[in-house]
Amino acid sequence: MADEEVGGDSNAASLSSRPVGFLKWSSAGVAATDALEAWIQVVNSTDAKYAVKVSDPDNFHGAVSRMDFGEFTLAVAESVEQTLIRTDRQVALDNAAILGMGLVVGGRVQVEQAGRTSDLGPGDFTFVDHLRPFQFSLVEPSTLIFVDQPLAVVRDLVPSRVLEVCTGVRMPGSGPTGIVSSFVTSLVELAKDDPVTASALGAHLPHLLASTICVAHGVQPTEETRDAFAREEVLAFLRANLTDPSLDAGQIATACRISRRTLYRLFQDAEGQSVMATLRRMRVHRAQEMLLASQDRTVDAIARACGFSGERQFHRVFRQATGTSPAQFRADSVRGG
Repeated sequence: MADEEVGGDSNAASLSSRPVGFLKWSSAGVAATDALEAWIQVVNSTDAKYAVKVSDPDNFHGAVSRMDFGEFTLAVAESVEQTLIRTDRQVALDNAAILGMGLVVGGRVQVEQAGRTSDLGPGDFTFVDHLRPFQFSLVEPSTLIFVDQPLAVVRDLVPSRVLEVCTGVRMPGSGPTGIVSSFVTSLVELAKDDPVTASALGAHLPHLLASTICVAHGVQPTEETRDAFAREEVLAFLRANLTDPSLDAGQIATACRISRRTLYRLFQDAEGQSVMATLRRMRVHRAQEMLLASQDRTVDAIARACGFSGERQFHRVFRQATGTSPAQFRADSVRGG
C-alpha cells in the first residue's frame, strides 16, 4: 500500500494545546478505523503542526503521554513506523519558536534537518529547530521521549551561531551526553508517580540541555549551564552508588572531579539542600519502591539494600521524609492498593 500523508495545519479543538499534568492517549482506546486520525489530532494538539506519513494507515498503533512543566513540555510516544514532517508551509502557518529534543528509548529513528541526517538508536538523541523544516522517521516500531522548550529560553543560554549547527546532529547515549539521556529518562519515570518532585527537578533541564549543546560544539557554556551539567553528573553518580553506606561528600567530590566547596554550592544553590540530604532523599525514594515491590523482604534488608547503615537509621530518616514508618507505609499501601 502506498504511504498515506495527512497534513496537520488545523488545531485539534478537543485537546488542550498546553496540557496540565499528564495527558494520556492510546490507540487501544479507539476503533482501528479511527486510530490514525485520532493520532494526528494528538500530534497536532501542540503549538507546532506536522504532517504524518505512514505505510499502513489501516493498522496504526500508538500511544502518547505529555506533561507541561511551564518552561518545557515532556512527552513519551510509542508507535509503529511513521514519519513526522514539518514543512515550510507549517512553519509559516504556526511560527512555533521551539527547540525540540528527541531521545530514543527503544527502536531506531532517522532525523533530517538543514542537510544533516542522524541515525539514532536507544539512548541517542538530537535537537530540531521548529522554525525550519525537518523530518523525524521511525524506521521501526519505536519509543521516544520528546522535550520541547521555547527558543527564547535557549537563545539566552546558547550562542546563535551554535544554534544554527546543533540540530540534526546525533548525541550519543554514552559518554558525557549520556548524562542527559539518563536524566531525561529518570525524569519521565519520576513524573509518573511524583509530578511535583519531577517539576522541581525539571527546572534544571533547560540549563542542562544548553550546556550539552555548548560542550558538544566546543563552546564554553555559561556558569549556570555549566553548573547544571556538573550537578547532573553528581546526581548520576549518586543514583549509581546510593547503596554504599560509607558514601560521603569527599568521595562524591573526588569521583566527580570537583572540590567539596563546589559540590556544596551546586546543591545548596539549586536544590536548597545539601548533597547528603539529596542522597538521603534518593535512598528513601528507592526504599519506597522496594517496600511496595518486595513484600516478602524484611525492612532491615531493604534498609541495607538502599545504603542505610541499619534499620534504626532507616526508620529515623524515612519518618523524617514521609511522616510515617517503613512498615506503616507498606501496610497503608497494601490496604489502599
